Amino acid sequence: MLVMHSVSMGTLLGNFIIVTGAFLTLMILIRIFAWSKITGIFEERANQISGDLDKAEAARVKAEEYVSEQEQELKNSRLEASQIVGQANARAAHDKEAILAQAKEEAQAIKEKARQDAEAIKAEAVESAKEEIAKLAIDLAERVLVDKLNESEKTALVDRYLDRLGEN
Repeated sequence: MLVMHSVSMGTLLGNFIIVTGAFLTLMILIRIFAWSKITGIFEERANQISGDLDKAEAARVKAEEYVSEQEQELKNSRLEASQIVGQANARAAHDKEAILAQAKEEAQAIKEKARQDAEAIKAEAVESAKEEIAKLAIDLAERVLVDKLNESEKTALVDRYLDRLGEN
């Protein structure tokens, strides 16, 4: 077994030296012919990843700026809307006051016109009543005095009667 062991050990050692030599030769050949291409590919990939990261960071910063701008525009829009509502409320209050003042003036004018109309109707009614009473008084006086008074005395009598009615 010892002999077998030494043969297998020798074969194993020989195989190890051959594999190691082949590996080192492969490494030297790779270093001479392919290493620059492999490292170039890795550098190119690293640059691409770095560029992508830079682009992503720039996009993130741009997105944050955009969000900030939109938030500011929203705040400005809310402020503007608030101002518009305030102005509309102020205008509505002013219009309300103006409409109420105009309505009061119109109501006062209507009341004054109604008072004047009532006074005119009253004066007309009083004048009409005076004339009616005067006619009745003349008729009564004529019946009583039939021919005793002349025309000027009749007029004086009516005028005195009317003056007494105006005092009452």
